[in-house]
Amino acid sequence: KNCNKFCFYKVKTKNKINPSPVIKVEFRAEFLARKGYKKAIAIVNSFIADFFLDDSKVKISEIHLATDIQGYHFTHLDFFRMKTRSRNSQTHQEETDYSRASAYGTATTFSGFSFGGGDYHMRIYNKTLEINKFKNKGFAKTLLWEHKPNFNPDATVWRLEIQIRRAKLKKLVNSDGSTMDNYDNIL
Repeated sequence: KNCNKFCFYKVKTKNKINPSPVIKVEFRAEFLARKGYKKAIAIVNSFIADFFLDDSKVKISEIHLATDIQGYHFTHLDFFRMKTRSRNSQTHQEETDYSRASAYGTATTFSGFSFGGGDYHMRIYNKTLEINKFKNKGFAKTLLWEHKPNFNPDATVWRLEIQIRRAKLKKLVNSDGSTMDNYDNIL
């Protein structure tokens, strides 16, 4: 999984009625930040049409909605203030694998927490700390924050992120009765 802009995966299908190939595309965060989601999707659709398929149907397998904030400092207590029906909401004093922990940090540095898992997942984490630890995430500072008039380079940035997978998207319905797993309905 070493791709800078977007990754293509050819997925074998077991469907004998429609043997068309399935192509999974994963957009990288930096590519989306640089191009914007509409232009990024247009680039990938053009690439697919030029090299793979003249006509294709796009289904969304997963979406991440995120916003970055400054001015509020989350603590361990915020984890306990949150109300959730999720059974997967536990704290960990120290966890270095961000994809596995529910509350992140050590006794001296709190860096975030998460609720849920599987089809629906919410994360709140210290994005400034993540950028300092993983330098390849630094594009967020340049592309998303520095040009904003209220950005304070000395203040901590916290990311609030919700991840929704296809099984959950198919259950979300628009006012016209269409489901949210379709490209046109999400955008």
